[in-house]
Amino acid sequence: MSPVSNALEQNRVALAGLWLYHCCRLTIVAVFLWSGLTKMLHPSDFAAIIAAYGLLPEALVFPAAIGLIVVELVAATGLLFEKNGSLLLITLQLLLFVAVLSYGIYLGLDIDCGCLDRMTQRRKPSTICAVLYARYSAVACRCLSIFWRYVSKSKPRPLFC
Repeated sequence: MSPVSNALEQNRVALAGLWLYHCCRLTIVAVFLWSGLTKMLHPSDFAAIIAAYGLLPEALVFPAAIGLIVVELVAATGLLFEKNGSLLLITLQLLLFVAVLSYGIYLGLDIDCGCLDRMTQRRKPSTICAVLYARYSAVACRCLSIFWRYVSKSKPRPLFC
């Protein structure tokens, strides 16, 4: 293989990887923004879903719901503009959601996760297992994003610049 064709092949692979990275990143941004905005419109509904899991005292349920909504929107906006820490926030949220949903499965609960509450109420109620599989898919996309940043040696922008 000639050096020119070798370089073209490397550029093609790099471009495909970059395209895949941005597709995954923007998909995660869209899901987290949609989820956060729908929760923000009806925070008491989201608080009721959190309360149904029975993990927090009643006094902390609504503040936790507001805090999760804010973190979700901040993380999505940060990932949109590729700011430092946004992937970490997304990862921590995904791990928290997977842990809580797994706990719900363990208890035998069939509670909606509250991810897209208004949208999921219009459709047939999904089982908690299906939502958990969707979260695992999001974790896989997030891992792909980290892998691409590592391979391409790209750096996110500083948070306040």
